Amino acid sequence: MEDNDSVVAHPTAVIAEGSEIGPNVVIGPGVKIGPGCKIVNAAIFEGTVIKGHSYISGSIIGWQNTVGRWCRLETVFSGEDV
Repeated sequence: MEDNDSVVAHPTAVIAEGSEIGPNVVIGPGVKIGPGCKIVNAAIFEGTVIKGHSYISGSIIGWQNTVGRWCRLETVFSGEDV
């Protein structure tokens, strides 16, 4: 994770090594981000799992979602349990 003032991550979030987070990212409680992910300009809500090597930009990912491996999400707004 980049050392960046524009990234806010809840202390219970787990971010794997090799992931790039920021700028302008908020990560909620219980979020799990796999290795090699890149997340920019996004909010990831509570309980979401993002599997390895996914890219998320300009998006709001809702509660309890699962994003598969190698997914590319740009300008996505999801609800709960998607």
